[in-house]
Amino acid sequence: MLRVSAGVRLLMFDYDPDPAAPDPIASAHELVTRLTGIWPAFAATGWLATTSTSAAIRDKWTGAWLRPPDGMHVYVLVTGDVARFREWLKVKLWLAGYGFCKLATPNAQTGVAAVLERAMVDLMVFSPERLDYVAGALIDKSAPFYQDRPAPELHPGFVLDLDSLPDVTPEECTAYARLVAAAHARLVSERRAEVRAHITTATPSLSAPEVEQEITTRLARAKRGELDAGHLLYFHGGITLTAGELARAQALDGRRLADPQEPTYRQGDDAVFHWRGGDWRIVSWAHGVKKVYHLARTPWYQQESASTRELATIAAEEIAPWHA
Repeated sequence: MLRVSAGVRLLMFDYDPDPAAPDPIASAHELVTRLTGIWPAFAATGWLATTSTSAAIRDKWTGAWLRPPDGMHVYVLVTGDVARFREWLKVKLWLAGYGFCKLATPNAQTGVAAVLERAMVDLMVFSPERLDYVAGALIDKSAPFYQDRPAPELHPGFVLDLDSLPDVTPEECTAYARLVAAAHARLVSERRAEVRAHITTATPSLSAPEVEQEITTRLARAKRGELDAGHLLYFHGGITLTAGELARAQALDGRRLADPQEPTYRQGDDAVFHWRGGDWRIVSWAHGVKKVYHLARTPWYQQESASTRELATIAAEEIAPWHA
């Protein structure tokens, strides 16, 4: 049994290779070396490294790697403010050149892909509900594959005091914001191209200017978290409703559902429905980022109700004499 002093916590640095990430990492020692370059205190810190839970999977008959042991978990004992450390580390990783942005899976209904901010290690696992301590993958004996994880690697050292790290300066925060903005900008063309392909496939009769306007509209609505009335939503229990039907879905208040933007993400339970008397909201934590969704409302001047048409007719009749 591991005995630690009060206030000591176990923190995990989760690394998984990503094609969009710069400079892949080959070993736990290399990961710790990079962290040490950001904060020298890492050099004296003790750590335990294991292969990622879903990595190191071999074909049972050929022995070939189906998923090589290329991901890793590096555990360290720490004291201090973990939330502050996460924000500090995010800025420092980007300033060191270890941050990047990528596009998530495009939404099947709109073609819009969320822009994800990432770094060398997964910063989301520092929240308690995302921390993963499992020993390995759970694989049925009858499966045609098995896990062949290397032995864990232990490096003795000291507990890391997170409260001793220096504050991030305002200049560093400004530089970080500029780097993230530039990374977002580099994905604009690719993101618009995906939406354009989706629109032209679904509605080939639209003119080029109409397509571009629709792209802009869809991206703006996605940024604001607006869902069209016909947007399909997938609740636990096999329930599928449109966004326009949720005002009458009081019975689903508090029910979990898939992320509206990316319903195939993880197990499809990252969002929660809040009915709010019909003025509903959906709060999603997909990819570890809070996003609030609501129904897109049509502006009053675009509504085609009978009362609106009647008012327009009366107004036209009243001003007609002035143009005679």
